[in-house]
Amino acid sequence: MDSLEQYTRRNSIRLFGVPEQENEDTLKLVKEILTEKMELPEICFLIDRCHRLKSKNASKNIATNARPNAIIIKFMSYNAKMSVNQQKKALKGTGWVITDDLTSNRYALYRVF
Repeated sequence: MDSLEQYTRRNSIRLFGVPEQENEDTLKLVKEILTEKMELPEICFLIDRCHRLKSKNASKNIATNARPNAIIIKFMSYNAKMSVNQQKKALKGTGWVITDDLTSNRYALYRVF
């Protein structure tokens, strides 16, 4: 089951560290990051959907400037995702981090190593 769930996440990545705002347009925000910071304008047309993951204390995070919730981005193709993965070093020094979208089991294994 874990393998099947991970396969459904094959075209997805998570973007951490982007500050939250009320009534934000995450698609616009992601497009700005991809075009301006990572210099990947053609990838913006290959985004299937994106949204911010919500935690139990989502409204408290905005008010207290706590660690912002991640943005999950699903691309239309695996190649588009890999293009972003290859350019993620362009975010060095910004406080933003891109990782693969892993299942909870695989994330637990990843944290062990």
